[in-house]
Amino acid sequence: MDVILAYSSALSLMSHIARNRNMPFSYEKKGNCSAGAIDARTVSSLLKRFEHLERPLHLAVPSASSRRVLDSATFHQIASLEAAGASWRIGNRLCVTSPALCLAQFASSIPFENLAELACGLSGNYRFATSSNGSVVNAIPLTTLDEMSETLASVATLRGRAKALRATEFAIGNLGSPFETVLYLLLCLPRKHGGFGFPKPLANPELEPSSFLQSRVSQRHFYPDLLWPEHGVIVEYDGERAHSETKQIHQDARRRNELGLLGYSVIVVTKQIIYSQQLMANTAEQLRRAMGLSTWKITASWQERHRTLRNNLLHRPAPLSVYWR
Repeated sequence: MDVILAYSSALSLMSHIARNRNMPFSYEKKGNCSAGAIDARTVSSLLKRFEHLERPLHLAVPSASSRRVLDSATFHQIASLEAAGASWRIGNRLCVTSPALCLAQFASSIPFENLAELACGLSGNYRFATSSNGSVVNAIPLTTLDEMSETLASVATLRGRAKALRATEFAIGNLGSPFETVLYLLLCLPRKHGGFGFPKPLANPELEPSSFLQSRVSQRHFYPDLLWPEHGVIVEYDGERAHSETKQIHQDARRRNELGLLGYSVIVVTKQIIYSQQLMANTAEQLRRAMGLSTWKITASWQERHRTLRNNLLHRPAPLSVYWR
């Protein structure tokens, strides 16, 4: 029988492995995992082996008869553990519930916008933060939105499945950092969820200058944070730490000027702008004008939903949000 970590324990271990490339583990996404009864000795061994995992340990079991009463573990009954894509093998007799199942498990305990945030994080180019000091960027996504949607569609009886599927529909992949994700959600979640309702952009797509312009720019390829190709508009997020050095500031300014030379309108957003409701509204208006979109009526009900959205993304962290921020 295999031990299958679930919920936040699964996310924590997947993130830990991704951040520590020298660990002797790999994901077998199609590995068949068979869960059964787990005793206190096994749980104790896991906690010693992975000291970073929270207590209690979250474990997945296929039936009520496999549950145990242990101070150091919480058991989650998931009848569809053996469905395709439901669990990933990490190592010998050790598995995790897949990102899709983790998304469904979180669905019942966090607001929808935070679930969409988690879906973006799972399919993003960054690893989750292990502390409030930040996250690892330039990483390989754990999964894709299509992969999660396919898995969720195949497990019809899974609790939280419908809400998790909606979260994957509103998310986008390849975002580069937790704050890029927050910026995207504020701008692009539908107005019924408190967002500004802009169409979905492409995140960090590859732009290659034409042969005519290659001699006039400093890069062969550009990867803008958020791109609306049909409107010729780019939104760039300026993170504080990554852009604090004079050389980096110069490079960023030159890069954005060159994106303008390629024919794109570039809007720059900082953390201070995101945290200011008025400045963020001004940015949304600037983006609307750059896209040539018509105005829409700001109602009292939307303003209330928008305040809730901002609060959940910026001021009131969801439980265990350290795993996707």
